[in-house]
Amino acid sequence: MSNVQTLLTDALADIKPMLAASGRAVAIKDVSDTRCVIELTGFCEGCSCSESYKEGIQDLVREHAPDIKEIEFIQA
Repeated sequence: MSNVQTLLTDALADIKPMLAASGRAVAIKDVSDTRCVIELTGFCEGCSCSESYKEGIQDLVREHAPDIKEIEFIQA
């Protein structure tokens, strides 16, 4: 696991209990120097609540790994 992936996994650990309480989960699937892929489980596609979660996750990624410019979400 790369340093950036470890950093992002640790940053997302804080929100995992909140997500789990509503039947959702998030996992880092791939990280490069400028891109990461995040897998979402239990999120509705196109739902405003899901979009809000995605925005929050993007903010966390940008805060902890500012070199990442592309964030891709995939559904589990």
